Amino acid sequence: MAMDRQLAVSALLLLGLASASAMYSSSGPVVELTSSNLKAKIKASGIMLTEFYAPWCGHCKSLQPVWEQAAKALKGMVAVGAVDADQHKEVGGEYGVKVRRRACLCVRGGVAGIV
Repeated sequence: MAMDRQLAVSALLLLGLASASAMYSSSGPVVELTSSNLKAKIKASGIMLTEFYAPWCGHCKSLQPVWEQAAKALKGMVAVGAVDADQHKEVGGEYGVKVRRRACLCVRGGVAGIV
């Protein structure tokens, strides 16, 4: 019985983590950035506002609709992207982001500013 309970709790935790892993939709206005596509996406866009978030963070979740609205409003002028800072820790370090809930203005692959 204890084994069944542990299995059930483990399954629920995994489901929770899976649903929290992608905060932004791949078909939405915010570009989901990863360690493998970040540099190419910034280079292609020229200028990109980039959010470093954690999917479990309440403040990050509350910023999501605002970030999506900004992406829609800036479409064609400035690209708007987001990096899961938990899943892609190396990206934050590379861009000098030491904590989550940060936004960077990336210009031609370099960081022009961090908020």
